[in-house]
Order: sequence, then structure tokens, then C-alpha cells
Amino acid sequence: MDDTVKNMWDVTFGVLQSLAVAAAGLWAYFRFRREGVHNPAIEFDVEMEVFKADELRFLAQLSAIATNKGQVEHKFRRITLVVRGLRQNEEPRLLVGNEPQLDFPEVLLRFENIVPKGDAYNFVRPGVTQRFTAPALIPSHHRFVLFFAQFEYEGTGDKHDAQRVFDLHKRVTAG
Repeated sequence: MDDTVKNMWDVTFGVLQSLAVAAAGLWAYFRFRREGVHNPAIEFDVEMEVFKADELRFLAQLSAIATNKGQVEHKFRRITLVVRGLRQNEEPRLLVGNEPQLDFPEVLLRFENIVPKGDAYNFVRPGVTQRFTAPALIPSHHRFVLFFAQFEYEGTGDKHDAQRVFDLHKRVTAG
């Protein structure tokens, strides 16, 4: 083979190698950055089970439920729970500035962090649903409560929250 043909093959292979590297780079960019397969994907919800403790209080099992829909383990360093109440005979009113959202004026419970103090974090592996629970007493003169839970994604600081309203008197479990 003469030098001209050899040089053409060398240039052709060099161009093909460069194209292959560029294609692999584009694939990696779209796969990991745009599709976010290594980003956490958490489905988050709250649930409350209610028992009658005595005439003045309900025993509530508060649960923050995290389902890891992503492909990476997620670490929870802080999970905050807040329960706000509306008294039985209190007329519901709108939250000023956030109409038509209802106002639950009284903070009944606030857990700044339900991750145990001796643990650096709780975790949820991909494909797993984990319940983080906290038992609490709620005064029985409240009928409706707003249960709010929040966590922060590690690394980004983005907050993720869930909230639901519960009728305590209709949720009481016999037992």
C-alpha cells in the first residue's frame, strides 16, 4: 500500500474515532443529565392512623411514606412533620393570601426531625417503599387536621413535601 492510501485510511479512522467519541459523549449527556437516571425520584405521601386514647386525646400514628421510583439510594437526614388543627365547632375560613386554601390556625404538633438522633440518616433503596413513623397525642376537641411532611434532597437542597387533611372523628380505629 502506498503512503497516500495509508494516509487516507489513517485520516478516515481518525475521523470515525472522533465521531464515535462524540456520539458516546452525547449519549452519556442525554442519559445522565437530561434523563436524570442518577437523580433521586421520590414519591412522597402522608398517612395517619387514629385511636381513642381517652376522652381528651387521640393517639395518632403519623407516617411519612417515601417510595423510591429512581435508580439511586436516597438518604433522608431530616424529615419534618407538622400537624395543624381546626377545632370541632370552629368555622372553617380561608388562609389570607392563599385563597382558596383553608386555614388550620392551631399548630398541634411539630417534629423538627423524626430521623433518630443517633443516626446520621435514614435511607430508601430503589424500588422500596419506606414508612417513617411518629406516634403522638392530639387533643380530641379538634376534628379536622392538616398533616404536613417535608424532606430535603441531599446535594441540591430542593424541598419535597406532602400534605393531607384528616377527619379525626371518622378515622378512629377500634382497638
